[in-house]
Amino acid sequence: MADTRDELIRMAKRTMQGLAENKGELVDTQYRVPVEYYFDQDRWQQEVDRIFKRLPLVLGFSCQMREVSSYSAVTVLGVPVLMVRGSGGEMRAFLNVCRPRGAQVAEEGCGKARRFTCPYHAWSYNTQGDLVGIFEAEAFGDVDRNTHGLTTLPVTERAGIIWVTLTPNSRLDHDAFFKGYDKMLEHHHFADCHYAGGQSITGANWKVAYDGYLDFYHLPILHRNTFGPDTSPKALFEAWGPHQRLMAPDKRTSVNTL
Repeated sequence: MADTRDELIRMAKRTMQGLAENKGELVDTQYRVPVEYYFDQDRWQQEVDRIFKRLPLVLGFSCQMREVSSYSAVTVLGVPVLMVRGSGGEMRAFLNVCRPRGAQVAEEGCGKARRFTCPYHAWSYNTQGDLVGIFEAEAFGDVDRNTHGLTTLPVTERAGIIWVTLTPNSRLDHDAFFKGYDKMLEHHHFADCHYAGGQSITGANWKVAYDGYLDFYHLPILHRNTFGPDTSPKALFEAWGPHQRLMAPDKRTSVNTL
């Protein structure tokens, strides 16, 4: 952990230097984004396939599922996902889909269960995703239970955050994806937090929100009544592979990071 602490100190000093010099990072030229990038349906589908269904997504937190057999069921981009803490304390993720007819084996939300039973056919699965019960098995016919468990999704638990890839059989290297940023996130102590609840918000195209968080230029204007009109509009950036941290020199706290 010493190396990440040194990194945090280095970034803090860099931000304080930016404050002293009243400087942020600037590119050489303006970058213009075609407006159709935000509403073109074909492009949106490509983003779904190449980004959201290919890369690990934050779908939960360790504090939601601390105990063995605790679970969380969510639907992301039309994909029903079941995350559950296994008997050995490991986190597992599956398609929340019963094998015969595709009914969801767990209702959306959080809870605790040692088995998940399909409301349509009453097939049941354990926390390892194994098929452990078949209603009227002798009437249904011969079934290889070893090949009819819940479909596994790649999952990794880091820094108190649960990351799931929506595509089964993905071979993405998680260490290469995080590029060390998961170690930086550990300093936020998410694993020690209490999960209070969540909400779903319908908004604009995801890039509108993403672009806004990359932009401190608007802070002293749009947020003048909350952050205040003296908030710095300048920004400094740090990158770990595809991840980045946005920092603003701010005289009130010396260092603000996002």
